[in-house]
Amino acid sequence: MPLVKPADWSAPLKSLKTVPGETMEVAKLAKMRINDEAKPMPPGALLPESERAVINTWLDHGHPQAAGGEPTCATPMQQPMRASDPVKNPDGTVCYQFRNHGVPEPGDTSPYSVVPGEHYVSFYYTAPWKQPSELVSWRTIYDNQKVMHHWLLYSTLGSTMDGTFAPSIGTHVGDAAELVAGWAVGGNDTHMPPDVGLQLPAPGAGLLLEWHFYNQGEQTTDSSAVEICTVPAGSLKHTAGMTWLGTEFFNGPLGMPPKEMSEFSGTCAPSREGMNDTDPIRIFTFWPHMHNYGRHMNSVVNRADGTVEQVFDKPFDFNYQITYDASVELRPGDTITSTCTFMNTSDLSVAFGPSTDQEMCYQFAFSYPAGALKNGVPSLVGASNTCW
Repeated sequence: MPLVKPADWSAPLKSLKTVPGETMEVAKLAKMRINDEAKPMPPGALLPESERAVINTWLDHGHPQAAGGEPTCATPMQQPMRASDPVKNPDGTVCYQFRNHGVPEPGDTSPYSVVPGEHYVSFYYTAPWKQPSELVSWRTIYDNQKVMHHWLLYSTLGSTMDGTFAPSIGTHVGDAAELVAGWAVGGNDTHMPPDVGLQLPAPGAGLLLEWHFYNQGEQTTDSSAVEICTVPAGSLKHTAGMTWLGTEFFNGPLGMPPKEMSEFSGTCAPSREGMNDTDPIRIFTFWPHMHNYGRHMNSVVNRADGTVEQVFDKPFDFNYQITYDASVELRPGDTITSTCTFMNTSDLSVAFGPSTDQEMCYQFAFSYPAGALKNGVPSLVGASNTCW
């Protein structure tokens, strides 16, 4: 259901059967869902009562358009940018766009051809920033969203030529790939806290932007882009990194049995690289990732004194893979265990793998200081900033 124009709120639902001859408008279902404790929107938990009251009042009064409001909030596609064309903003950030393109050469802005079915492709770039930089936000600029499954931006030691791309299988073993940023179905734009910058590779280093396309229609094209915004390294109080928590072990090749609920867990013992004996690691964001059979993510801190503290407990919906604010302090000797719950509704066992028809159990954690949480246990997808 698009919510782009004011008229979209009055449109009849397409996703809910009603009494024959009757219709329900989008606004009515919107009100039901934001007040539904069992299946709220946004997913995870009800909005604060004060925020819901504002939306409920607006919906009850016929969802009027504000005086002088725009007839549409859709942003028209602008002239495609090249990654080497930075945009300097009044707030001091410098932003770069990495756009899907159809010809494997630097500066190309033609659309990428998306064939029917499911496939991965890796777009390669040379880090365009001219001085050491840190990431403060990223967003997905959508073109053909219906064919998009996820994207992941890695730093890599690979020397693949800037602007080229190649088919991929969703793994990057041997590239010393470190995940920098990402997005999955239903995901949100991401902003670091005001005093935090996310570590980026050095100017001129290799970048690998992995796209997973899932096209259930005819051959089409896509010119979606990833925009990242940066500040000079060291200009913020904290430098953070992203770490893969969770597990890749799903009973080995046996996977999870059909028609059953299954749980798989992984425990992270941080390396505490570069830290002293007393300072804590601070996790400020969690981003859970599973596929269609994923139902729930839980993370607990196992304190050095033997106590256990729950730090994340959320239902999982494949269509709404959003980030969650967190405030977790890992002290020396603490570990963190993340558990994924799955309901395999199929008639076959389901193993770990990159396909939408396979499964994953990742709890991506953003934390500082950078590098202190990861312990570098080998990953089946080739990531090096892991901890399990």
